[in-house]
Amino acid sequence: MGNLLKILSNNCLDSSPGFSEEIFLDFDNVIPKEDERQVYNTVSPILAESQDILRDLTNYEGAAAEIKKCIQSPSDQEHKDHTWNTLLPLVVRLKRYFEFSSALTEAYIDIIRELTRHQGSATHQLEQKQALARQLGDLLHFTLNFDKKKMENSQIQNDYSFFRRLTNFYSRMKDVKLPGEKNEELTQAQANDISFFYAKPTPMLSILSEATVKFVDGQNEDVKLKTLTILSTFANITKTMIEKNEFRSKLSTESIQLCERVMTAAIILYDHVHPNGAFEKKSAIDVKGAIKLLLSPDENNAMLNALRYTTKTINSDSTQKQIKQLLEVRS
Repeated sequence: MGNLLKILSNNCLDSSPGFSEEIFLDFDNVIPKEDERQVYNTVSPILAESQDILRDLTNYEGAAAEIKKCIQSPSDQEHKDHTWNTLLPLVVRLKRYFEFSSALTEAYIDIIRELTRHQGSATHQLEQKQALARQLGDLLHFTLNFDKKKMENSQIQNDYSFFRRLTNFYSRMKDVKLPGEKNEELTQAQANDISFFYAKPTPMLSILSEATVKFVDGQNEDVKLKTLTILSTFANITKTMIEKNEFRSKLSTESIQLCERVMTAAIILYDHVHPNGAFEKKSAIDVKGAIKLLLSPDENNAMLNALRYTTKTINSDSTQKQIKQLLEVRS
């Protein structure tokens, strides 16, 4: 994410939207310190698996042809059997993605908890625990990347919906035996949970939003404010990295996309946690500037849609009118 960056970051402990604290984050050359290592080692395999998940999702082609034949010839049992047998291994993959969301959530909360549990400011913890800060960035990057690929592939939801439709015929509301060495079974409760997961425009981000709210609800005011500071800091840092030419010129296309996704995810998570959301005039995040950066490249439609449809307060009266206009959201 670029070389050592010096940036003035918003401080959520200050009601003023002005910049108030210098922090240094080096996302390229981080080695975990001893006090980071336990959490770092726990999160590392999750991030490694996330890359495998993305590769698998990228190669997901689905069963559109089989489903079409089955719909066109509803009484043809051979077509129906072939479609069912084609869908089952796809459901194994969709179930894996769904179950990974739980591991991702645990890793995310582990990092947030570690960055907020010590004395001192949250920005100081970010500066002192840069390996965990990098992992948090990678985690948010994966989350938006997964959701973007899911939104771009409507066949995922179509496949699962048709699988549920055929389930009544093949399993008669009993557990479904899935193919593979693990001899997995899909219970009706799991099947329902997976349906709800994929019905959301941004399933991974929605899971993290719910987890963030649940985490801060059980914490004291100090931890709540530190959590908000971490999210606002990430949003402002990544915005500055892609906004200022002195930083952007040193970034690869991949790093720019990473910054855009981390920025968007941090804004959405902040919006779910802060009592007044992310879009009010006194927000600790320069949301207006962030949206303007996302409006230029066409490939950012997924992130703009995430801001439109998965934030909590975008339709609130306190949301700045210019932000609603930029996102084309009706008041």
